[in-house]
Amino acid sequence: MCYRKIEAYCPTGKLLDLGCGDCGFLNAGYDRGFELYGSDLNPEVAKLARGPNLKFLVGPLEEQGLAAGAFDVVFTAATYEHLLDPAATTREIARILRPGGILAMVSVPNYRALNIRLGLEDWMVNRPPAHINFFTGAALAGLVAANGFRIREQWTYGLNPAPVKRRLLRQTSNEPLLDWLKKNKPKDRGDAFRPKIQAGGGRPWLRLPAYAYLHFNYFDCGDKLALIAEKT
Repeated sequence: MCYRKIEAYCPTGKLLDLGCGDCGFLNAGYDRGFELYGSDLNPEVAKLARGPNLKFLVGPLEEQGLAAGAFDVVFTAATYEHLLDPAATTREIARILRPGGILAMVSVPNYRALNIRLGLEDWMVNRPPAHINFFTGAALAGLVAANGFRIREQWTYGLNPAPVKRRLLRQTSNEPLLDWLKKNKPKDRGDAFRPKIQAGGGRPWLRLPAYAYLHFNYFDCGDKLALIAEKT
């Protein structure tokens, strides 16, 4: 679904996944029209890549020495809430994108989400040190627009039942998040399952729910923020 959004603005070229994590996005796109690059702080992420000819950068983006205008697209998911200096990173993204290049951003926690507005958020994950930046849609768009971009699309998506479930099961805690996760480790469905879920492919019955999850705006109260921006 994310590739289709991106391809509406830029169907081919060099694409960098900033904070590529488990490589799910890269693995879903190796047969599309992009030359794919991944960037992450963890050098082990390259082992999760399944597609051919993927290239990896390890370390902060600002320290990579990339050429100006080197990329056509930068994609980033679930990353901005962790950055030490999101403004500096956004300026670097603008620098390495060609004029008219695309920044596609998804899965940034929305601090005007319905859970938060109704007082249902349990703050198990949405708190330091796991998250150190806290964005509303206006704040995220303002940050991007102030550092070299024009917003083309912006929306919220998703409703997260996990905080409500944890409250009902009395699983909330003030202990450090890492300690809590070790005690409440989610079930791992396996590497073979994970990329198919993220791509929405391989399991045709997932495509409609995946589309609805990513595109329904939830009246600006969705759990996640997303935007498409063009370098000015």
